[in-house]
Amino acid sequence: MALMQQWPFALVAAIVALMVVVAAFLWPLDRRRRIQHSAVPLDHLDRLRKLPRYQQLVRSRLRRRLIQVVCVLVATACLVILVGRPAKPDEDWQQRRNHDVVLCLDVSGSMSDVDHDVIEAYRKLADSLDGNRIGLVAFNSAAVTIFPLTDDANYIDSQLTQFSRDLDRGPIPGSRAGTSGSSLIGDGLASCLQRFDGSDDRRGRTVVLATDNQLSGTPVFSLNEAIRQAVKRKVLIQAVAPSEADNTAVSVLHDAVAHTGGDVTLVTRTNLEDPDRIITAVRDQEARATAATARWTQVDVVWPFGVLALVCLVAATAMEADPRRRKEDS
Repeated sequence: MALMQQWPFALVAAIVALMVVVAAFLWPLDRRRRIQHSAVPLDHLDRLRKLPRYQQLVRSRLRRRLIQVVCVLVATACLVILVGRPAKPDEDWQQRRNHDVVLCLDVSGSMSDVDHDVIEAYRKLADSLDGNRIGLVAFNSAAVTIFPLTDDANYIDSQLTQFSRDLDRGPIPGSRAGTSGSSLIGDGLASCLQRFDGSDDRRGRTVVLATDNQLSGTPVFSLNEAIRQAVKRKVLIQAVAPSEADNTAVSVLHDAVAHTGGDVTLVTRTNLEDPDRIITAVRDQEARATAATARWTQVDVVWPFGVLALVCLVAATAMEADPRRRKEDS
């Protein structure tokens, strides 16, 4: 039981306290019975009982006993409720870590001058999307996974830093295959779409595609065919293009990604011209995916009943130990 796991001694202590109060409540009754057995008989007690002071003491004792009984009953009821583990519904839709983002980078020759800038922009973007799963795929004529989807922020940052160094050493191993050409954007995007695991279709999914859209070769998938796959799988495509890229190529890229609800953001010297555009689009899609799978969760409600039980037990015990009460009983 979650209550016993969180407060392993709370119920035990409360039950012991209740037993102490009940014992303190019953002990005077037993003491009074013993006194009655050894008491000296008195006559004309009816006159004594008519005295105002006597009647005042009787009423005071009855009030005290009534309050003690109520306190003990309330404390007992609270303990019974605590054993039943009270809970309230909580509209927690678990919005964090509900999105997958694949960074899809064109590492062809035409992008070599800006790839470092794009990687730095990716790092800033990853910081802004902390808590989401992020992966990186590089492609030229073939695609290679640099690191898979993960929500480890330190690992993501270190891998992006290492990948930036690897770019200085030459072509990325695994990013070129055969003689089909280079910068095969459609094939690269289609490969990036395959990096999403299919275990949970309810998660929001985004591909951040960095390319100048300068095709040089014969791809298996055209850009439009890859876009249709993204639309079918409900994947948002946000494009990142160098600010120096050909305007016509950027326009074609914009029209293509618009079918998924995405847009094109230009990168200039490690800075995205409008980074909030990608972040907002990712979060909006995440909110839609979350709302579609919203569920109610329960949160334990312990402290009100625990505090009330404790107050009642302390009050009942204090009244029993009140020196004025002992004087009255004597």
